[in-house]
Formats: sequence, C-alpha cells, structure tokens
Amino acid sequence: MEGIIIGTFLGFALSQLGHYIKEKRVDKRQKQSVRKIINLEVEHNIKLLKEYFEMLNTMNEQERDEASKNIANEPIIKSYKFISSSPPQWSHIMWESQMMYLSLALNDEKILRIHRFHTKLDRINKIYNEFIKLHEEHKDLLEKTGSLPNPKKIWFLLQKDSEKNDRVIKLWSEILDIYYSIDNNVNPVKLK
Repeated sequence: MEGIIIGTFLGFALSQLGHYIKEKRVDKRQKQSVRKIINLEVEHNIKLLKEYFEMLNTMNEQERDEASKNIANEPIIKSYKFISSSPPQWSHIMWESQMMYLSLALNDEKILRIHRFHTKLDRINKIYNEFIKLHEEHKDLLEKTGSLPNPKKIWFLLQKDSEKNDRVIKLWSEILDIYYSIDNNVNPVKLK
C-alpha cells in the first residue's frame, strides 16, 4: 500500500516537473521569437533611415555651389530635398502587435528605448508635415502675386523670411538630432 502511495506521489511530482520544464521551454521560445521579430523590424527601420539620410545628404553640383555661397543655405537645400521625397514608410506593425508580450521578452529599459526609437521615427513624419505646411504657405503667397509656385522660389522666399527660415533651420536640426541619436545608439533591442 505504501508503494502505491509513494508511486502515485512520485508520478504526480514527475508529471508536474515535466509540465514545468515544458512551460519554461515554451516561454523561452516565445521570448526569443518576440525579441527576434522586434529586432528585425528595428533593423529594417534603421536601414530605411540610413538610406533616406544618405539620399538627403547627397548634393548635386548646383546644390553644393548654393551651399558654399552661404552655409545657411544648406538646411534650406536639404529641407527642400526632404519635402521633395517623403520619409520612408516606417514599420511599427511588429512593435504594436507584440505589446502584450514585450514585458515577458524585454526588460523595462529596452522597452523604453524601443518606444523612443519608434517615437523618433514618427517625429520625422511630423516634421515632414510641418515642412509641407511651410511650403504651402509660401506657395499660396506666390500664387497671389501671380508667380508660378516653383519650389525653389518658395524656398528662396523662406530664406528671406527670417522667422520661417529660423523655423526651417530648427526643424532641420531636430531631424539631424533624431538621425544621429538613432545612428549612434544602434539597435535598441541589441543593447544590453
């Protein structure tokens, strides 16, 4: 009789231990999967950002000449390029779809870093919209005066309007700050 009780107890204990080990393995795999898909999305966004900034920073001969005449022209030139080619479509799908598993897979510091990363990408889009708004204000002004709304004329007007010119320079500086902070921090998922 004692053997039956001991055997039942051992069987139950081993069953629970096996179930516990299996759960831990599943949890570990799920954590690794969440980290991996978040990492892939961040890497993809970093690649898009670097390609985009490489394109923005590549100036043709005419743009280099304009920038060399007055260093203050460079943000205006790059801002024009910025609105001429909208920012990439950032991916937030994996980040958003894995919200409920993030606390299991990542520590609080990494979650916060990744959140800041996505927020910075969204801020680039908001700055883009602010540039479009500045551009449209001057486009309307040119149309009222009977001039054709040539984008280069619009940006020339921006240079002459010190308040808006300061706004362009401030926005461009913010874009650069975002880019360099993301570029220097590398992938927030991989940081320890």
